Order: sequence, then C-alpha cells, then structure tokens
Amino acid sequence: MPQYRLYNKNTGTTYVYETENYYDSEKKETRNRKKLIGKIDPETGDIIPTGKRGPVAKAKADADADVPVYTAAEYNELQEKNRKLLGELEAKEKARAALDKELKETKRKYREFRMQMRENLMGICNGIKAND
Repeated sequence: MPQYRLYNKNTGTTYVYETENYYDSEKKETRNRKKLIGKIDPETGDIIPTGKRGPVAKAKADADADVPVYTAAEYNELQEKNRKLLGELEAKEKARAALDKELKETKRKYREFRMQMRENLMGICNGIKAND
C-alpha cells in the first residue's frame, strides 16, 4: 500500500500513514482510508510503530526484510524471462482465439447442414403423403 508522511508542527513529529483507495458506491466517488503505521525516529529515520498496531507493524517490517535483493544482472535475467513468458502467453491466446473462431464456424456449418437435412426430410415426407 502507498505510504505518506505527515509532519505535525506543534509536536515536531512526523507520522507515517498507509493509504487505500476505494470506490464509495453511495457517494459515487473514490475515497481513501488511512491507517497510522507509526512515527519517524528523528535520529535514525526508522519508523517506530505506534498503538495497538505496533507489534503487527514490526512483524510486517521484519517480514519485509526477508525480501530477496537482486543484482542488476539477476534483475535483467528475470525481466527477460518475464518477457519470454509473456510472449508465450500472447501466442497461446492468439491460438486459442483462432480455435474459438474455427469452432464457431464449424457450429454454424453444422446448424446449416441440420436445417438442410430437416428440409430434405420434410420434402420427402410430403412427397410420400402426396402419393398416398
């Protein structure tokens, strides 16, 4: 979630909030919610969790510390792999679209054939009745 900092002039403290945008269907407009994460330690610049959310926020911050860090070469390799997979996905989507089109056409031809057979059978039946 996006974070923003708010400086309180009276206390000289900078607070950190998380924001979440959402659509309010009653008011027919976008709104946002904000949650206080903590305040900034002026000496270290770290976020100090506040209130009941303190231990949870600290645990989340610790979990974020386990996020892998990639070198530029590794990052480029991952990007290339992502591009390749995206290309394969697009090719498969095109193939699926072609198959869908072919299936539609086959169904249309089958319906036409069925109608012709029905008309032929009706003609044969009418011819038999007329001869009786």
